[in-house]
Amino acid sequence: MPVDGTSLSSTLGARFSNDGVRVTTFSISRGGHIPLPGVVILMTDQNAVTPPLDPQEIIMTEATQTSPAAHIDAGDVVALKARMPHPAFLLDGGLDALTGLGRVARSAGVPEALLHMLCLRASQINGCSWCVVDHAREMTEDGASTQRIHAVAAWRDAPYFTERERVALEFTEEITRLADRPDPISDGLWSRMTAQFDRRQIAALLFEIGAINVWNRINAAVRQPAGQR
Repeated sequence: MPVDGTSLSSTLGARFSNDGVRVTTFSISRGGHIPLPGVVILMTDQNAVTPPLDPQEIIMTEATQTSPAAHIDAGDVVALKARMPHPAFLLDGGLDALTGLGRVARSAGVPEALLHMLCLRASQINGCSWCVVDHAREMTEDGASTQRIHAVAAWRDAPYFTERERVALEFTEEITRLADRPDPISDGLWSRMTAQFDRRQIAALLFEIGAINVWNRINAAVRQPAGQR
């Protein structure tokens, strides 16, 4: 998605700019991967000084309404709507079960920034637009450069990643694409993993990669729109 994830995913005060008009979005979220049900309120500020944003780069969802002051041609805006309310809210304990996997993954000392990167890579493979935007935002908040974030999708030939990150990215890809080959986690890949991570850390990575794949599959199935919290 062309819009920067920082603008789209902040819990409060996300800003879109068009022709010098700032549109501020206020919403509520929980869990990192899905929006809470609620209303998104848009306000405009004619005094904004941020650079203009091409209206074709803005994807609006059902809960988002544009002010006339934003000068956005309705024909340029793609309206997106989820097929149903998010399953995590429909079943008792659903959200707690999913977020619980993430809490376990963070108990072994694996850097949060690495987990965010791996979640972004799995989400790119699975085509989960919500998670791609959200985990790119997390990487931005972690201090990652724009080049590093953009290169996650093609990390093998990009000079922005350590050997430890590279083996974890490959591990993430192989687990996400289990059906592509009969022996997805080769002995060679496993040996490189054990050279970089201890057993608890590998266990944490397995929980995190498994969890993001669950989130991706749920969001893709219900067509959860990106960019709204």
